[in-house]
Amino acid sequence: MKQEDRRNRSTEKLIKAYLELAAEQGVASITFDSIGERAGYSRGLAFQKFGSKDGLLEAVINYLHDEVDQARTDSHSEDLCGLEAILLFCRIHLLRIEMGIEQKAYFVLMSSAVAEQSEVRDHFIRSHQRAEASLNVLFERGVKDGSIRKDTNTEQASIVVGTQIVGMSVQSLIGSDFDMVSACNEFSRQIIKAYGTEDYQGVKAEAEIKNGMIVK
Repeated sequence: MKQEDRRNRSTEKLIKAYLELAAEQGVASITFDSIGERAGYSRGLAFQKFGSKDGLLEAVINYLHDEVDQARTDSHSEDLCGLEAILLFCRIHLLRIEMGIEQKAYFVLMSSAVAEQSEVRDHFIRSHQRAEASLNVLFERGVKDGSIRKDTNTEQASIVVGTQIVGMSVQSLIGSDFDMVSACNEFSRQIIKAYGTEDYQGVKAEAEIKNGMIVK
């Protein structure tokens, strides 16, 4: 394995270890030593790589965004009309919570930052702005291709949809009987009704997970 590959692998393992610990124990008890131990490396490696918990959190958030972006690419989002691409975006963000701890850990970290009035809240503000910007691109695509109503305020629609994704994700953490798949399908139907043009009102809202992939 090349040195660069080893660096990338160790970085990913440290990030995954951090996410596992956050999901299991919350944020307060996490240390660089515990991250290194969980990842199977020396205790000081996490500090050497990231320099501070602030730097580590930024790397974690970027990693999670990159994972979602890759999932969208793998699901051929670029081949879809704007409305379908928005539905796929929402499904990937929401249904990934059903697939593992990484997305759950994100909202554990976010909730802790808000509750503690922590300065790291700025990382989550930028994270949500990044998601909203991606949604806005899809809404604008939909206006151009005729799947989204031309009178849609794409920036506000992106904020509204992004906020609902956050709310549903948090609810899935605190509600043991919360059915994310059903909620996601209902959310898709609401998006179609609110923003879809008449020609696209028949777009299928339901989705499922097959072999770790989000499919229509």
